[in-house]
Amino acid sequence: YNYLRFILQTWKKMKSLNWLNHYHFKYLFLLTSSPAYGFQQYQIISPCMKSSYSPSYQHIVKSNTELYLKSKKEIEKIFDIEKIHMKDAFGLSEFSSTKCWGIRPLLMRKAFLSYSLALEKKEKIDYLNEEDDINNDNVDIDHSVEGLWPSWNEIMDLATDEDAESRIITHIPNDTSSWRLEIGPFESQELNSLQSLSIDIHDDHADQDTLTSNDESSSLLTDKEEKWTMILNDVDRFYPPLYDFISDRFSFISKWRLDDGQISLSNIGGGIGPHIDDYDVFLIQMSGKRQWDIGKRLISTKEEIEGLVNDLDVRILDFWEDEIENGIVESFILEPGDAIYLPPRVAHSGIALSDGCMTLSIGLRAPSAKEMMTKLTEAVVESFDEGFVKRYTDPELLNSLSGSTLKVNEITKEVKMKGKHLISNAIFQLLDNDLFFDEFFGRIVTESNRARGNYPLSLDEIDDDEIQTDAKLIVELMLSGKCDLYAAEGTAWAYSVVENIRGTSPRCRLFVDGKLWEIDVSDDENHTLGKIIDLVKIAVDESKLSADLF
Repeated sequence: YNYLRFILQTWKKMKSLNWLNHYHFKYLFLLTSSPAYGFQQYQIISPCMKSSYSPSYQHIVKSNTELYLKSKKEIEKIFDIEKIHMKDAFGLSEFSSTKCWGIRPLLMRKAFLSYSLALEKKEKIDYLNEEDDINNDNVDIDHSVEGLWPSWNEIMDLATDEDAESRIITHIPNDTSSWRLEIGPFESQELNSLQSLSIDIHDDHADQDTLTSNDESSSLLTDKEEKWTMILNDVDRFYPPLYDFISDRFSFISKWRLDDGQISLSNIGGGIGPHIDDYDVFLIQMSGKRQWDIGKRLISTKEEIEGLVNDLDVRILDFWEDEIENGIVESFILEPGDAIYLPPRVAHSGIALSDGCMTLSIGLRAPSAKEMMTKLTEAVVESFDEGFVKRYTDPELLNSLSGSTLKVNEITKEVKMKGKHLISNAIFQLLDNDLFFDEFFGRIVTESNRARGNYPLSLDEIDDDEIQTDAKLIVELMLSGKCDLYAAEGTAWAYSVVENIRGTSPRCRLFVDGKLWEIDVSDDENHTLGKIIDLVKIAVDESKLSADLF
């Protein structure tokens, strides 16, 4: 396989340098199959001279090409991209039936159509400021979803907020070295200089799932005008209706797995380049059209790092064109309401095919072993348990003296083994402590990945006489039906139950945004543990607490 890959890459390079016309290379080695050994035999063909072309040569090329693609699919585990047309709004039942979760990408047509239509109406109102005219449109709008998605102008306004996490990525098409990154917040004048919104009405959705060679993006590759994309993270924190949308439509996913709702705005040709995410992600087309090129294999972190374009502020894959030429990239045009699910480590690249292109990206975080080990190291630094302060000892040092033959300065195999045991015993002792690991894991998976400063504020930090800050009184008011309590938008919630570990009393733990609250239940109150768990579960599952829940 590696030999074949080398030959094909060499052939491609020779063609690009026009060497064939100068030196008349006559032979190209292709591999043929052997049932027992795979690619072990060789076939010599002469592809360079037109006079040497023959039916037998064409047959050999066809056979070897098919064999190459089949072997590449088996070795690199190339997958097919599932495609469905949603009968109803996106939900667990139809999504889970595809069996794509964590395995392969899924294209979902019209999964969020009612939301995109509501946003289209909202955009028209903002743009024309003539609501009466909008209401006369013959468009069936689901009023229950109105306002759940922010408009273009609302995202632009958020990008000027110093607490928001915004950035602008620009590039010139077909110039890999032109990618630039600028970090916000931005002044209104800067944003006004970007191309203004163009509202396009798309009544008909694409009939073809897959693009042909004559796709709409081909003309953009020769355009030398600078293209831009503005990205705003944590939008669900600033725009509560979006938080409600994510909590409702993705309620089947643990809250501690939800990272944030990210929205990107692009002018025609805008994008952030071919890249890879470490987490599951849903890409939802809010307005405008975007072409997504999706890889059909998983790419390791090592291959990604080694294949990045050097000296750029953004992570751009340098081998993306090779992936396309090798036939392991599939392209789709997404219209408003369409969506794509991507599992971790799938390369992808999006390019806006219209002005006013808005894409909502819902990322699902998951800690890596490296991240957890880094946090574990911090816990070790603060620990004074015997296993971690214990030092290397060698009480048998003087038992093996043998005169001048003693190699006192050699780090022997036995010494290294003792060092390994010292470390492994200490770590095992820590990880075997269920109380410790429960707290450690609960904190790390709910801790925010975003730059939020002092958010959310605790009641003690609120300096406003008009706001009630007595926690007990607030809960009493809620239970009596005089107020409702809302979860702080964008925060991760989880709970755990730890029962009878090494003689300790059962306890229920609540984790929010990396913080821990714990309720101990003594032995004579075991009958209340179930009720406590039910109450904590309600607090975690619900975004709004009201008296009727209790």
